[in-house]
Amino acid sequence: MEKRKVLWSYLSVFVFCSTSLAGEIADSASPEARRKRIEELIAIVNKDVEPGGDPTVVINAMNELGKLRAVEAAPLLADRIDYQGHNPKGEGRPLGFTHPAVQALIDIGEPSIPCIIEAVASRERSGYFQLCAKVAITRILNQNHKEDTENETRKLIQGYVDEYKKKVHRLEKLLEQD
Repeated sequence: MEKRKVLWSYLSVFVFCSTSLAGEIADSASPEARRKRIEELIAIVNKDVEPGGDPTVVINAMNELGKLRAVEAAPLLADRIDYQGHNPKGEGRPLGFTHPAVQALIDIGEPSIPCIIEAVASRERSGYFQLCAKVAITRILNQNHKEDTENETRKLIQGYVDEYKKKVHRLEKLLEQD
């Protein structure tokens, strides 16, 4: 049991260090290299998120997308927000290790919120999916608005939901015109 804890701690450090490097590389990489890397990571998440895929590969890809602040990956990450990495109930493990899509969306920040809301609203979702979405949105808003109370966070979330409803309403009107 002790060996397992040591192994997990080493693996957690490796995941953290490799994704921290991604942020540094992203800052120094050309826009074309960055775009290409993001496309590769999106392909990995699309391919390997299915059962039987290597969770470490998916975890690293999702975390790197977050460190790259890849807004273009936010819809995919939001759709996979309930993806569980290694032992999601494991104590002391970082969020990026147990719920990598949640951590990646938090790292991307506020531009990911409309994607999360759209993912929740687009079809019937499990309660667990909705909980993951709430955690992500709350953490995003709290990291940017640290002085906010719980009521302020709810108001901010409601503002995003209202914007989504307006967007849907405008689309419905356009469809009625055709």
